[in-house]
Amino acid sequence: MRSLFRVKVIYPVLGPIIFNGALVIRDQKIEWVGRYSDFSDFDLIDATYEFPNHIIFPGLINLHCHLGLTDLVGKIPQNNSFSEWAQGVLAILGNHSSADPNRQVPLFAGVKQLALKSGVTTIVDHCPNSSNVNPFFHPPKNISARIISCFEFGGVMRGMNDDEIVGMAEGHIGACERNGAICALAPHAPYSVSASVFDKLFNHDDFLKVKFWSMHMGESKEEYEYFTQKSGSMWKWLSKSAGRPVYPRESGPFFHTFGAKPPDSQFLLIHGNYLSFEELDLTKKMGWGLVHCPNSFEYFNHDRNPIKDWEEIGISWGIGTDSLATAVVDSGARDPELNLFSEARLLSSRQDLSISYSELMEKTTHLAARMIGMDSDIGALKSGMLADFNILEMPHDSDPVDQQSEFDFAQYIFNSGQGRLKTFIGGKEVVF
Repeated sequence: MRSLFRVKVIYPVLGPIIFNGALVIRDQKIEWVGRYSDFSDFDLIDATYEFPNHIIFPGLINLHCHLGLTDLVGKIPQNNSFSEWAQGVLAILGNHSSADPNRQVPLFAGVKQLALKSGVTTIVDHCPNSSNVNPFFHPPKNISARIISCFEFGGVMRGMNDDEIVGMAEGHIGACERNGAICALAPHAPYSVSASVFDKLFNHDDFLKVKFWSMHMGESKEEYEYFTQKSGSMWKWLSKSAGRPVYPRESGPFFHTFGAKPPDSQFLLIHGNYLSFEELDLTKKMGWGLVHCPNSFEYFNHDRNPIKDWEEIGISWGIGTDSLATAVVDSGARDPELNLFSEARLLSSRQDLSISYSELMEKTTHLAARMIGMDSDIGALKSGMLADFNILEMPHDSDPVDQQSEFDFAQYIFNSGQGRLKTFIGGKEVVF
């Protein structure tokens, strides 16, 4: 079946803005995109949808999230240190995993918030259990998003030995293969996964099947002090932990984990707030990407935003929401929600960074897809790609055709799109 969507403006991301455009969908993919006047095969179209005053743009990609923590809003005092915050999360979750029925509720709530509020169609989620993996190309109707479930593991918190961790990672790979899921692994952080585990993982043939890895790296000053000075609140916490502490090699967290010769695998390094220039240079050399979570960054009141350094070095970077466990709750205000639009707006408001909305659109679509090796399938409106997109009504008093050099479509989307979108996955509208 072929469907034609006719809209006032198409924002393809890859390529120029298209006015009076048309998008043809067949079998969940984009078959044709261009000016409506250039399309001629109307006899092949089974259904036509008219959006005369609307803009269509790609579904957004959230590069880092913990959907299972969506219900932790305001549960942990904000003024605590990072180590105290982490211990607070562990105390609340206990031995629960997102496979438990009670943990499924926040997971679905998080998906709903991201899809309805900010047009997210693909979510890179850190999950502690392989039972949540779903087919990427044919997501279940009750999920309403393409979720890449990165199996998150760490031995310090649970007292597991190396072989147990490797065995669980192997189980995740098998679950992904059986379910048609994208296989991704998330060793939690340098301080919770020992270097010996990485040695076993990277020298195991099964792990060549991993599409990409995602790992918290250099998130806090406490973490950096732990590795470089063997001091600070994280050192005090982990050295007294009931689990098996990861003893640092007296180097930064990156070098502690990978040494001077990192593995030939694709990594997303999450946060990266405190990494040395040597570590950043090697990140660039490996072609790895960094993920910034603006609201989480503000929550912990970190010293200095690292994005200028990333830009100067030429490191690819994208945006994630992190979890609502790091959401700021204002008295009397509406409860925070997972929202990629608000993350982008916060980043754009940083006067010291000068990041345009068009850059943020690229970083939440095509460039994000490239960072996870999925840019041939998602992240742009292009023939052959999955039909994941959003439709937003334009202001009635504007005529973009006459304002091609003035109207900032990306700014309009990020500032006016919240809660006003029609979101489509595989050409089908998301309905909760």
